[in-house]
Amino acid sequence: MGLSLANHGCACPSMSMSQNSPNRQNSDFDEKIEQIVEGQVTQQQSATSSRSQLSRINLRSATMEYNNDMPLGLLEKAEEGPYAAGDDLKWLHWLLGQHWPYLKKSMEKVIKKELEPIIQEALPKPLNKISFQDIDFGDVMPNFSDIHPVFDIQNDFKGVSLEMGVTWHCAGKIVMVLDPVRIGLENISLEGTVLLKLRPILDRLPIIGGMQITMLSPPQVQWNFTGGFALGLQMDVVTRTLRKVVADILSDMLVVPNQIFVHWLEGHAIGIDMDILEFPEPEIVMRLCVCGVEGLNLDSNANGCGWGCWTDHLSSYVMLQLGARNCQTPAIRSSESEGWFDLLVYTGDQHVNVEVFSQDITYQDVRLGTVEGLTVQNLVQQPEWKWPLSQRTDTESAHKAMKVELSAKFFHLSPTSEFVPTGKGNADTQAFLFVHLRSCRGIKEDSCEGARIRFKVGDEEVLGKSSSYHPMVDDTAIATPTQKMVEHLWETSDLPEKEMMKLIVEMTGLSPEEVSSIVYSRPTFTMRWGQFVAIGVKDVDRMSVQISLELRKIPGVGYAKLEEPITADRLMEAEDWVLDQPIALKPDLMASGNRIFHSDEIELNARFKLRCVSMHKR
Repeated sequence: MGLSLANHGCACPSMSMSQNSPNRQNSDFDEKIEQIVEGQVTQQQSATSSRSQLSRINLRSATMEYNNDMPLGLLEKAEEGPYAAGDDLKWLHWLLGQHWPYLKKSMEKVIKKELEPIIQEALPKPLNKISFQDIDFGDVMPNFSDIHPVFDIQNDFKGVSLEMGVTWHCAGKIVMVLDPVRIGLENISLEGTVLLKLRPILDRLPIIGGMQITMLSPPQVQWNFTGGFALGLQMDVVTRTLRKVVADILSDMLVVPNQIFVHWLEGHAIGIDMDILEFPEPEIVMRLCVCGVEGLNLDSNANGCGWGCWTDHLSSYVMLQLGARNCQTPAIRSSESEGWFDLLVYTGDQHVNVEVFSQDITYQDVRLGTVEGLTVQNLVQQPEWKWPLSQRTDTESAHKAMKVELSAKFFHLSPTSEFVPTGKGNADTQAFLFVHLRSCRGIKEDSCEGARIRFKVGDEEVLGKSSSYHPMVDDTAIATPTQKMVEHLWETSDLPEKEMMKLIVEMTGLSPEEVSSIVYSRPTFTMRWGQFVAIGVKDVDRMSVQISLELRKIPGVGYAKLEEPITADRLMEAEDWVLDQPIALKPDLMASGNRIFHSDEIELNARFKLRCVSMHKR
């Protein structure tokens, strides 16, 4: 539950949260409250279930009870608008031209501040001393084509999505230096599909509250290296590391479910779930199976097998990619169940990249073909289908009419354990734990940069992204104990938000805007992440979530940890299976060698949501 008032050093007399707030005669005051509280989009839907009904996972046969109409809601949400291309996009390119000098400077800062440290960390010594010397993106701007507008709903937020192709052939050059060697990057090009979402739509001005920028699949990025010959064989390490780091960063920043969210909603946007807008949650689970590859010209010893059959010449495997998630089937497979995967779906327009590779006895990989233009919506419409491969020219004569057979089933994510489908092969996830990792307080200022949270659920471990330091902006000189008291009152009250707002304003003398800023911005939490983490749970009944905080100054060491893990019982007893309150982390001074990096009680600000894979929507 919430923190005690005593822990915050609050000297205010205790008050019952169930009492009615005092009457006010000031109509301006009430109008201000009314405008802040009621002038927003209400996004909270709560449901309460008795623990006795949720104490056990009830596995059901997906073969017997599966309903093929289950995912049709993905298709019904979208209403397409008119396409725009060619001269219709002159205004967009003009607008980009006005901002291009500023965008270039911004990208240069991102590369120097964020990309360079990651590259240095990924390279072995002494190559990790490499740095960017010159960054010039030139005057050639990206080119947009074929804008496709769609009115849709995601996570119950209405919005307008603009899907557009983007191509960029950079005329500039980037120079990296590893004294005394200079390495150049030239002919940089990027090609992909950008999704610009205008969301949420409000029932008041300014109507559109924000903008989400994401990509449905990783973009194709290419460049040529110049120089670096003095490094000899070590140059290969640099080039491979750089390509991987760039691909990973683009996926972490822009590929679904990751995105950039810019909004102009005030900090007092009561009722709007800002976490969901910044990090949309998946709509459904797709259980996808690669059943086989048809048309492989395998050796006669394969006895006609079309999947993963090892011969003296060839075996095959398939690479799957949905958003930022990658999966691979084994080259030699003992049973069909090894080709099943559980994939989270965020939108029906997501691209499903399917590539088929061959592997000879020397373990050399050759791409045989890819399924072009495949989306989740295609699999909804044709869940059992053999999809043709677009093949390489030099393999067409040997592999004619190649097809990959896919089987897709779709399941809901629900706070009920009554209709969990039985697993198959790798697709045996019973539930997902969704974590909105926001911020932390209590750590000294000089240790807030580069910290990471490690989650451990069963045998699976997930290491979060590095934190950044956000100094507390104290425009109104609100004392930290007062801020903590406001947080405590807000978290422990059962009153409606409007009444709670009035009560806190009466108690503290703060303005409604100041209270809203404290409640939603949490300025005392100076260590920030802003990250969404999805963790698959294989056994809900035995689920136990361990959390540890790792600081940059002592990497790999859990400086502070949960005293007791978060269990499935605790989450299932919470309303709607959601736990949203600061969690105390206890420093482990033995692990840190008695080095102290905190100045106050360490609290983690995060929201935990448990959702079972379900054959029925609750």
